[in-house]
Amino acid sequence: MINMFLFELKKIVKSTFFFIMLLLFCLFIVGYYVFVYINTVRADELITEIESSVHIREENIEELKDLNSDDENGDSQLEQEIQFSEEYLAREKTTLEAFQNKDWFTVLNQEIKIDEESGVRSSNIQYNTSSFQHLLHQKHVWNIPSGCGIKIFSLFSHLALIHGLRFMILTLEFILG
Repeated sequence: MINMFLFELKKIVKSTFFFIMLLLFCLFIVGYYVFVYINTVRADELITEIESSVHIREENIEELKDLNSDDENGDSQLEQEIQFSEEYLAREKTTLEAFQNKDWFTVLNQEIKIDEESGVRSSNIQYNTSSFQHLLHQKHVWNIPSGCGIKIFSLFSHLALIHGLRFMILTLEFILG
């Protein structure tokens, strides 16, 4: 039985079809790694992007403060914009410092906080599909109340993905020491 198996294995290995499939498999693997390498976002690229964003934000804050000092009335909307810009600048500086120090937990926590805040903001949006009935065929009108299923699924899928990434990072750091 073993001799028969070895004989069939030799026939398979010596065939041109096997070599063509082996070559295609190798090309697929190499192509995949080239694709992943090209599409990978490097930390250095993110650092330069965040640095330029911080620089632009600082200049914007200075301009807003100049405008506010020139304005004698003290525009409350301008002050709110300055306060928002300063909070956003502090968040960006924290993220930049975390990237430079390779503190991935801080980066991940910042991303989770941003996603949770955007999830809270997006949960306040009302979706009325009943107002778009003219776009639907009259036989197939669905009245979904406020799109609640879509919002909950979207929020939970994003949170599950983020927590899964956190678990993977913790596991890798545990394995690598």
